[in-house]
Amino acid sequence: MSIWGIVRKLFSGKESEPPEISSYRRTVQMPEEDGPDELDTSDFNQDAAFLSQDSKPSRKQSQKKSTSEKEILDGDLWGTTFAIEYKCAKKLISTRRVSMRHFILTHGKSLCLSAYCHERNALRHFRFDRIISVIDDDGEVYDPIVFFRDELHCPISHYIDKACVVKSTRPVESVASAPIQKTGEKPNHEERKPGVAHRAVCRDGLRILVGIARSDGDYCQSELDAILAYVESESEIAGLLTNESDRSYLSGYLKRQRPDAAVLDKCIEKLSVAPIADQVRFLTSAKAVVLADGQIHPAEIEILDQIGSVLKRPTGMSNELQTLSLHPPVM
Repeated sequence: MSIWGIVRKLFSGKESEPPEISSYRRTVQMPEEDGPDELDTSDFNQDAAFLSQDSKPSRKQSQKKSTSEKEILDGDLWGTTFAIEYKCAKKLISTRRVSMRHFILTHGKSLCLSAYCHERNALRHFRFDRIISVIDDDGEVYDPIVFFRDELHCPISHYIDKACVVKSTRPVESVASAPIQKTGEKPNHEERKPGVAHRAVCRDGLRILVGIARSDGDYCQSELDAILAYVESESEIAGLLTNESDRSYLSGYLKRQRPDAAVLDKCIEKLSVAPIADQVRFLTSAKAVVLADGQIHPAEIEILDQIGSVLKRPTGMSNELQTLSLHPPVM
């Protein structure tokens, strides 16, 4: 059983509960079945492996998954959670809580959001031009282009043929708006956007820390601050300074993250072959996250010990890591 499978048992399955979205309301127009174009049959393990590969600030934000099928756009956003108001092919409008995987281009070059749908308990593809609005976890409603391009910094403008072509059922004044970039203009992947390079240098570690913070079902501000401190520290080591714009973006990014068990296991696997110094810094930050809310759950001690044991075996870590245990020293 994986570490995160153990965690789910320790916390009585809290991780599997649908995310809470402020002002979320279940709609009655949900079709009995989703259309064939909305079903996701991709190889999950292949995608998870892609998401845990090495990532540097200079890496391109788009790359081919298969030359005959799809193009993945900005896989760093995997696990970002929100709700969408969606109009399906049957013209029915529903509100769905989703955890993002990535954007893909289909054979016909239609832009689709690939996400885990918590209403269906399954993976789904949502055509971008059928997404009416996006509802953030605090209840704020966004125009889809504004949310993905400006809030998540996802380079989608070049791939949009048509967006927001259906009218939202929510009040117009509650939906943010912004000028749409011309579709003929190619995205500038080298342009520095706040926080994007920072999330890339330590995405495996930050995802595991978010998983630890969410493991007890209560992801509080003090835990988020501890994770942000880890990201800032790792970014500084990589030669990146962190300003207020970076912090603002990263806070929203970390708040929306809800990585699943398969991705977290891949992240731990990747971290296990990182330099020992990187692992020591990570475990120090993991301890800080566990202690951040002032309440230590026995399962949090267990998860830290489990992660520590996985990291020690493949790398031969020194006894220095023993001092990071939450257990008091034996006299």
